[in-house]
Amino acid sequence: MEPTLNLLLTLHPLAHRQDENFTTAALVNLFRHLATQRPETLLAILNGFGGERCPFDPGDIPFLEFETWASTPHGIPDIRIQTATKLLLVEVKVTAEVTPPQVADYLTELRSSRKYSHRRLVLLTRYPVPFDLDDDVGTVRWYELADLLDAHRPPSHLQPVAFLTDQFLEFASGQTLMVAQLRSGISRGLRKYQSFHREDSIFNSRIRRLSKLAPHEDLKGLHDLLLMMEEALRRAAPDRSAKLDSGQQEGGWIGYNLQDMHYYLYVRLSRPEVVVFQDYTGSILREAIPRDRGHAKTTAGRTTWNNELDLASSETSFFAAPKSEQLRLLEDFFLTSKGWADEIEATSRPVGPPA
Repeated sequence: MEPTLNLLLTLHPLAHRQDENFTTAALVNLFRHLATQRPETLLAILNGFGGERCPFDPGDIPFLEFETWASTPHGIPDIRIQTATKLLLVEVKVTAEVTPPQVADYLTELRSSRKYSHRRLVLLTRYPVPFDLDDDVGTVRWYELADLLDAHRPPSHLQPVAFLTDQFLEFASGQTLMVAQLRSGISRGLRKYQSFHREDSIFNSRIRRLSKLAPHEDLKGLHDLLLMMEEALRRAAPDRSAKLDSGQQEGGWIGYNLQDMHYYLYVRLSRPEVVVFQDYTGSILREAIPRDRGHAKTTAGRTTWNNELDLASSETSFFAAPKSEQLRLLEDFFLTSKGWADEIEATSRPVGPPA
């Protein structure tokens, strides 16, 4: 494992059983430094959290109070941010998902705090919230927080807050909380890693957690691509059936298994800039595949249908696109490929006798 200069990434393994608390404490520490050194950045974040229900202005900054895990009659929210007239309760979720009873309890606490004229409950989550929410409840995804921090990043001469911001963003990316804009060079980094780790390569065994790639700087490009693929799948397939997996076939691959191996979205280690969609049902007939729609492949008697997206192609201009466009391209590729696969499956099915 390559050494890291990131203090949060270094300390986190010592507190891995308190992952959520560690991340919350690191975030609040950053907020406190932003309040004194870069209030405009903190203001942008607070207004992203509070929205119209609990807007903040520059005059609020000197009076802000931050409290973590304050016990209330209705539970212990992770972060409490308040002034004399404004209250934000923030529930932080790293890997777990928020539950309706938890939201109901915190909402009761929020509404009982009548001395605040503006108040809101905020759910800071990795995944979308899978149920309807009251108007007093807002959601912020971790990648949206990253976008706010990046857009209002403190200049490098402002220390230590610029350093702390960079450290937190790198930590959150390493913990697969945030989606970074992808740059070219994924293959180069992967080749460099493989040349130094032939015997102890993490790819020699099955990979089920993306965090396994995070400590290796040479794999950052591959890590970020897989994270963006996961986010695209979360948007396009909200049933959340995607599971990270890897294998030795095709010279090694890593990606996502969907709907119990019905579909795969993956990259080959030999060509990681090419994203592959695969229908793995084995029920595909070659003659059912239109000429301009992917290709069939037969291995050990199983015929699969594959479609590919070359991120390095000049036609896609993928690496020159902003992060939002990169996500859209991956999401569109998945949805288009799945639509074609479903049509090919339907055409491949035998037609039964008339009733």
